[in-house]
Amino acid sequence: MRYLIVPASLMSLLALSLPTPAQACACCTETGQRLEQTAAIETYELSEIAQVRFAPVARLFTDPGFPDSVEGIREPSDQDYRLAATKSGTHLVFDFIDAQGGTGRVVFPLPKRFTRFEVDPRAALTEGGLGPTLYKEWRLHGIAKLSGILAARGQWAHARLILHGRGNSCTSAHDFESWTLAVTGKAIRFKFLGATVR
Repeated sequence: MRYLIVPASLMSLLALSLPTPAQACACCTETGQRLEQTAAIETYELSEIAQVRFAPVARLFTDPGFPDSVEGIREPSDQDYRLAATKSGTHLVFDFIDAQGGTGRVVFPLPKRFTRFEVDPRAALTEGGLGPTLYKEWRLHGIAKLSGILAARGQWAHARLILHGRGNSCTSAHDFESWTLAVTGKAIRFKFLGATVR
């Protein structure tokens, strides 16, 4: 009879020592969760950025002041631009072609630091009760080199690349759905918007 009691005692101790589902779920989210943090870009982040696939079209951000609100682009267009985005060493290279065949390039150096932003938008919970789906951004800043139709007012400008996405507390390239490339400088102001391909 004693041999039945010992295993039961061991099972009780084992059950107490195992992590609870909440403790074991490192990627789960919580209602009201929010994070805005600037940190070094490590090997993991570089790997995920390299895996982001940019859709082959992009558009300029336009507002009621367009085209006067856009500076630095020769004959800015509200039509789609064709896009080829590639990674070359420590740079992301964005090649744009407008509807008239004009070409322009933005060479964006990957910075040493980035800002990670995550927030619970107070929407519905994800399936399985793992917490809300977060809206998230990875924001990268650097000095970009411009050429072609994008260099009408100069070759160098500040650039900010924002990857937009949704998911849980563990971010991967698959989470990102869209992107923004904002370029500003002396008499330079334009912003391209696009999607990613999963």
